Amino acid sequence: LRKLLHFIHISYTPSAMAEDGQRKDTMTTAGTGSPPTVEPQPLAENTFSTLLSIKSRVQELASKLPLLTPRPPVESQEEEMHRARDYAEKMKSSLEEFDALVGCVGPATYRWNSDRSGRAQQGLGTLCDELYACQNNFGSATARLDALIHPVVDVVRLSASIKTDTDGSQSKIYQYGPAPVDPESTIRSARTVLRTAHVSRQVVLLNYKKAAKVMEDYIESDKNDESGRGMGSLAY
Repeated sequence: LRKLLHFIHISYTPSAMAEDGQRKDTMTTAGTGSPPTVEPQPLAENTFSTLLSIKSRVQELASKLPLLTPRPPVESQEEEMHRARDYAEKMKSSLEEFDALVGCVGPATYRWNSDRSGRAQQGLGTLCDELYACQNNFGSATARLDALIHPVVDVVRLSASIKTDTDGSQSKIYQYGPAPVDPESTIRSARTVLRTAHVSRQVVLLNYKKAAKVMEDYIESDKNDESGRGMGSLAY
């Protein structure tokens, strides 16, 4: 809804026109004023078709994990909200990419059961369990970020004004736009994100590093699998 109201301006004038000298009602909507989202460059096909490439990308995410901007000596509530939202959006973007990378692990490690030894199959199960455990550890942090980035909003009247036309008739203009249903809750969410940012970042960082290590261990284990087949077909 917020994105819809940001990009669309709606005007409405009743079909039954008022006589000269009387007011006509008009309804418009206002955008949020946020800049458009910058889309990333498209990836080449099979960019993450191997576990090694996925592991490298997870390590890159860990090295680029966003840091909370230091608090200035004097900070207004608006500046505090902006600082919290900026950090939350960057962290949320990183977590979403990690989830997408975990989704690439299955295709990257696929082989028919008869082509995989029992030991290798067990190793694959451990790999998947550990990656899912990493994702589960982000649950509380993700909930706090979502509460700030996507607060519950409703469409409310922002302003009303009267416009006089050249013929002397008047039009009453109402401007509508999105507003948080509970502004105090949004402020509390922002302060919670700021208060827990350093610890939450450590949770994310450690789990990124763990995920990369689990992938590395699986690659090495599979290379040494007694079947001798390893993962050569996946071009490690």
